[in-house]
Amino acid sequence: MGRSAPNLVLLLLALGCGATAQRGDLAREADGASANARTSSDDPPEPSEGAEGVFAMLESGECVWIPPEEHQAMLAESRASSARELVEHERSCSRGKGFACSLAAFILEEGNAGHKDASRAAQFRKRAAQHWASDCKRGDFVACAALGDALVEGDGVTQNTPRGQQLQLLALRGLSRGCEAGGGDDCYSLGTRYILGAGVKRSWDTQQKYYARAFALRKAACDAGDWSGCRAAAGQVGVGDGVAKDAAAASRLHDRALELALKKCAEKDSEACDYVRTATR
Repeated sequence: MGRSAPNLVLLLLALGCGATAQRGDLAREADGASANARTSSDDPPEPSEGAEGVFAMLESGECVWIPPEEHQAMLAESRASSARELVEHERSCSRGKGFACSLAAFILEEGNAGHKDASRAAQFRKRAAQHWASDCKRGDFVACAALGDALVEGDGVTQNTPRGQQLQLLALRGLSRGCEAGGGDDCYSLGTRYILGAGVKRSWDTQQKYYARAFALRKAACDAGDWSGCRAAAGQVGVGDGVAKDAAAASRLHDRALELALKKCAEKDSEACDYVRTATR
């Protein structure tokens, strides 16, 4: 899942606001521009030590100043959310899910849950590579791609660029075949390879083509009663990946995913139960 949303959004928006004007100018420009903007003709207050405020951008494009106390409350919420995510990722990692191990490592590396722990993060990176190696041998091309990337970067394994590139190529071929055969997740993974430029030339247009096909296939799977297809389709339409952004549609798909996952959880499907637990907390 990556960075916790409140913290990341504020950081990115602060950069966006900061790129256009100085702090005082932005505060004055935002004054009165939106009903949601803070009205003050003075420069925003200087943050006290250990409690920094930030700029944030409204949907209108205007920038507003988030004062230190409000920013700190958002950071506390973000850390608590990341701590919960870390527990879920660690549980899934123990069940052999390589990407969960990787996400746990990221949280610990970044200190998103309140503290950094490089030693534990390295252990999770190593376990991620081990799980990907096992899954790749069983024909999981997403795992092959992840292991190839890890080998190229020396991430959790001894760096071996030639072997990593071989696995990246193997993964691209396998994902292409899977996408052509109607695998929505394969199409999405293939699109991600292109936007990252991982083993291929980076291409936004190609990514969007595969993301659009992924959404159509995932939505079809959802309509056929697959909870994971509903969840994946909801994630795409919620952010506009390969399809027009539509919050209402994302909400309906999430509701359908939860409805179907509850039924599968009752049948002892552990992944469905994990989703129900995180979706309802």
